[in-house]
Amino acid sequence: MNRLNMAEVLEEHLRKVNVYFDREGEFPKGHGPLKTYLLEAHGFGGDDLNHATVPDALSKVADASNLRFQETEDKTLFQLTDGDVGFFFDVLDPRFWIVHTMSNVDKCEQVLDRLVDLYPNLDFAWPPSELMRQLQKNGKPAGFATTAERAERDAHQDQVRAVMHRIEKGEFRIARHKLTGQVHLVDVPSDLAYIILQGRGGSRCIASWEDVQQYNFE
Repeated sequence: MNRLNMAEVLEEHLRKVNVYFDREGEFPKGHGPLKTYLLEAHGFGGDDLNHATVPDALSKVADASNLRFQETEDKTLFQLTDGDVGFFFDVLDPRFWIVHTMSNVDKCEQVLDRLVDLYPNLDFAWPPSELMRQLQKNGKPAGFATTAERAERDAHQDQVRAVMHRIEKGEFRIARHKLTGQVHLVDVPSDLAYIILQGRGGSRCIASWEDVQQYNFE
């Protein structure tokens, strides 16, 4: 394994599974979209690492975390694995380790969190905001997300799954406006005193027969 091999593996993976995160069920077990993490590392004594000391430091971190440590043909590229979770550690810069993985996001982040917890001189890097703005000028980000953004996305997906479950159970119907064609989900209370239309723009209540007649219910 060398850098060219790694690039070929990652490129092939991108071609095969370059789909949205909400289609995770389509991925092979333990796999997901390509992800890259940035870790900042120092020596055990707090000193700066160099190309001669990085392999030993990374090996000790791996051993402490019960990870399999494997060298490659490139002295600045290593593979760490834990079952079906695998990483490429690019330590071309001894201080900033670039970590590539094709593994499931929850599993790989559990492993990386464990590394950071066990090794006090290893942490997730925090790039300056100006650097992130410069990087974004080079193209549209297609997968960069903070932990807070991922949590917000996951919460939204939970809401979508809950709505889909209610639709499958017949608790929701579809209301299509006769003139505009705009579609809403319909939540009908048991007393039928009013009808709630739920759409992207929010929710609205219709309680008159004139309003009801503007929609076709499917």
